[in-house]
Amino acid sequence: MSFFRELSEKMREMSAPDELMGEVLTREGVITEAQLAKAVEHQQAAEQRGEPENLAKAVVCLGFAEEGRVLGVLNRAYGIEAKSVDEDIEKLIEEQANRNFFTRMRVPIRFKLSVTLAFFLLLSMFVLSYFLLQRQANNLYKESIKAGKISLTYFADEAKVPIINEDTLRLNSLVRKVTEVEGLLYAAIVDRENLTLAHNDLQKVGKPLTLPGRVGAETQEGNLSYFRRVTVDGREILNMSSPVTFQGKELGTVHVGISLDFIQDRIAHEKVFIYVVTVAFFLAGMAVAGLLGTNFSRPISRLVVATREISSGNYHHKVDFKRKDEFGDLARAFNFMSHELWLKSIMRESFGRYVSTTIRDLILADPQSVWLKGVRNEATIMFADVRGFTKYSEAHEPEVVVEQLNEFFDTAAKYIAQYGGYIDKFIGDEVLAVFGGLPNSTGDHAQNAVRASWAMQQELASRASDRNPVLGRVGVSINTGTVVSGNIGSEVRMEYTVIGDSVNVASRLNGLAGPGEIVLSESTFERVQSFVAASQLQPQMVKGKTAPLQPYSVDRVLAPDEGPAPPPKLFSGTGVAAPPPPKAGPAAAAPPPPPKTRPVAPSAPDAGKTAAPRPSAPKPAGAKPAGAKPAQPAARPAPKQAPSASGTPQDTQQRPAPKPGPPKK
Repeated sequence: MSFFRELSEKMREMSAPDELMGEVLTREGVITEAQLAKAVEHQQAAEQRGEPENLAKAVVCLGFAEEGRVLGVLNRAYGIEAKSVDEDIEKLIEEQANRNFFTRMRVPIRFKLSVTLAFFLLLSMFVLSYFLLQRQANNLYKESIKAGKISLTYFADEAKVPIINEDTLRLNSLVRKVTEVEGLLYAAIVDRENLTLAHNDLQKVGKPLTLPGRVGAETQEGNLSYFRRVTVDGREILNMSSPVTFQGKELGTVHVGISLDFIQDRIAHEKVFIYVVTVAFFLAGMAVAGLLGTNFSRPISRLVVATREISSGNYHHKVDFKRKDEFGDLARAFNFMSHELWLKSIMRESFGRYVSTTIRDLILADPQSVWLKGVRNEATIMFADVRGFTKYSEAHEPEVVVEQLNEFFDTAAKYIAQYGGYIDKFIGDEVLAVFGGLPNSTGDHAQNAVRASWAMQQELASRASDRNPVLGRVGVSINTGTVVSGNIGSEVRMEYTVIGDSVNVASRLNGLAGPGEIVLSESTFERVQSFVAASQLQPQMVKGKTAPLQPYSVDRVLAPDEGPAPPPKLFSGTGVAAPPPPKAGPAAAAPPPPPKTRPVAPSAPDAGKTAAPRPSAPKPAGAKPAGAKPAQPAARPAPKQAPSASGTPQDTQQRPAPKPGPPKK
């Protein structure tokens, strides 16, 4: 019924081309609903003036769309060939509709599915019935042969003695007894010359036996033979014969005729039954197919509505039906798609592109959250910078440098995310990462930062080679403290970042970290000293701080199953290092950062004096003259020292004295 209702609606729509044109133009995005209303008002006003015009011309006259686009949409939708809006487009649409009504008629998918399933059901029933009836006929034919063999064998055995004794009366009595079996039409006994000795038709006794109407070839099975024959009156008979033998001598032949008409009668009866069952199944199949078609088409209709909602910008529209089939999978995929489109629209229109997926998910979960507007939190800041990157980038091709730098960034991003941090930004060859400070942060952020840095440095060291020496030049600094986090920027561009003194301290400490080293602030070391073996460095003055900072260099990070870490190696020197000069950009390599020292026991030749501290980035230098006194007596022999001419390990660069002036030569 719904199909015929849609058919009538289609016919009614065909009689209203203006309404159809408006629907097509709005559906194709040529005009909006508001523009359509204005075009209809303009058209009605023109009709009142006695100057009727079609809707397409009204749309063009009002400047809502170009004539070419309007004609293109209408020609494609209705299959017409209008070349101007001044033509009678309504008439063209009606003529085309009358010509191609059935070809353009919309047939619901549930109707198509119902007809298709019913057709295949009907076809299957007829094919199955044909083969079943043929098989039943063959089985009945075989049963007839089997029954005939039994009767024929009995007949032949009983006819031996009467034939030898020429007992005609006994033979005829035997023939009558055999023909009393249901389905046997005749029985006959002939001698070796084919003369009839006995027959159920006494008129044929003494005459040669004739069996006209043979159909097909004779089949021989041992002593038995049989063939099919059709009588003059149309009866189908199976003739079976067997020789009568006595002591190896053939005495004659017995024949029986079995009616096969009962097979056709039974098949005809079965056909009627199968036809009735087929019709019943056809009607039931139509009903079931209709239900299945409706169940199949209804989700599609809802998906069409949902698609229109999404295309209009309503990304919150969901397909709310739960099914345990492909439509359920399609609904979940559609909802996932709408959610992803909503995420992209939020990022595009409101926040721009956020590099960190952690921040993105938090923002999208609650875009109006207070913590996005700027709050104070305790967090751990990590800076990872490539030592000597400026000079290295000047000596290599830009493409090679970018590829090598991206390999470092990939490794850093992997371990930062693995230990619960997020990348705040990339600054040239430097990575700024933050651990903690978010509402969903878990674990000790200081421990996470140190373990992430140690794992990163271990992998970078294992992968560093001549192919990518950048991986072996990364220095890391970590500081824990209070930061201010939130959205910072302008109305045009904003980003979520952290600022504050703790960030500045982490950046200043980065200058103390040599290639492959990790430098911790005192606040960070206090929180991780249970599993970090470290060495105390020379106290360091930094810009913006009145008191010196006490940095620590990480020697080793213990695994969770290892025992507690040993106490840190104390700095053996005295004095405070001066603040390092500012970096000339995010990746500048000169001037060198302030020196760092490690506590060692002085060697015998140098007892009573201390070598000058080693800077974080080694540079070639000449041998230190004997007797030269350093400005600071504290020294930290480092693994990367250049031997002097006398073979005694010396620093590769001397830190200047407290008073300004060039170093002694």
